[in-house]
Amino acid sequence: MIARADVVPWRYPPRAQLVYGEWLREAFEDGRVSGPVEDPDTAIVLSQVRGKSVPLVGPVASDILEPVPMTDVRRAIRDSLPTLLADIQGDERNVLLTLSRMWMTAVEDEIVPKDVAAAWAAARLEDDCQASMLQRARKAYLGTPEESWVGREAAIDDLVATLKQAIEGCLAEAR
Repeated sequence: MIARADVVPWRYPPRAQLVYGEWLREAFEDGRVSGPVEDPDTAIVLSQVRGKSVPLVGPVASDILEPVPMTDVRRAIRDSLPTLLADIQGDERNVLLTLSRMWMTAVEDEIVPKDVAAAWAAARLEDDCQASMLQRARKAYLGTPEESWVGREAAIDDLVATLKQAIEGCLAEAR
């Protein structure tokens, strides 16, 4: 949740009044709710909101929120990467899909759904094993029952390293 005054006029990093994600469910259920925080990922979310949201009541988001410059979306990717990589265990599928989306966004300047980004990334991976693992994450995201990632830690680490290197390479080129 954001307060308009925290993001208009636009500034980076944006401030979020409340951040919720499934990874925070346990903390919320225990009554541990963090206060307002500067959150790079909010730049990516607001970019999507401006382009894709449909209001139930009131004006469209693009009428009340300023555009998020692609340079700030790229900064958000760079700033969010360490936190994402620190939380991979137990959330392998989501992390792999998010890395795919980061890479595609860094290359194409477009934010797309995770399954679209995973297909895009898998097609660009030179290692068939890595591409297969990414397709597995994509299929699970689309509803195919997910198999355990246990025992695949080394392969996941290799894929994460490949995706991280690709993202960082694209971000470095854009400076």
